[in-house]
Amino acid sequence: MKVCIVFLLLALADVAYGQVPKGWRIPTQTDIKGQWSQDQWDKECQQGNDLKKKTANDAVEYTGNSAVDKDKDSKPEEVECWKPESFPVHTATGDYNGDGVLDEARILISVGVPKPTGFATKKSGMAGFFVFLKSKIGPAKVVVIGLASDQNPSPQNHFIETQPPVEKLETWCGRGGRDCEAGEPPTITLKRDAVIFGQFEAWSTLAYWSAAENKFKVVTISD
Repeated sequence: MKVCIVFLLLALADVAYGQVPKGWRIPTQTDIKGQWSQDQWDKECQQGNDLKKKTANDAVEYTGNSAVDKDKDSKPEEVECWKPESFPVHTATGDYNGDGVLDEARILISVGVPKPTGFATKKSGMAGFFVFLKSKIGPAKVVVIGLASDQNPSPQNHFIETQPPVEKLETWCGRGGRDCEAGEPPTITLKRDAVIFGQFEAWSTLAYWSAAENKFKVVTISD
């Protein structure tokens, strides 16, 4: 599957300070629905479990011996159900540039200001992935690390989270998903927090801070 995202591998020209960039807004409580809602995940998991348990029980062959059949009914099949480990899934925190100050990673929603005005996109209701690099003094530096494609416009189909430091993290090409492109690493060592963002059950991307280049770099984790 081709990753449907526009990566801005820039000298980070799209940077704002201290506020939500023009053309974007912070999600409100009314946006917490679909896959952003923990209740929705719980409901879908329960429905899936009920269906699988019913299917498993329907497949049980009863013997006519009440003691044996009762024992079969008392042991429904255990069914695992995947859902995000924590909520909310549209915002996260971590020290992403290693300066000792807690930063924020957020999904913002576009309000349809035409391009090319900084961060803005062509349509309203699109997901954008941003990091608010906070400072002990002065306003936060706001950096865009990715924009979702208009082929899947619903912000609720996307997530953003913190990836803690790790000695070895395999990238998509490192796991054999495709050939690594020039300059694309098969593995990454994370010495500080990084950001993982993407689309549920489709793709995910890692944005990690390069101290040498003083900017975020991105690499595909799954596709």
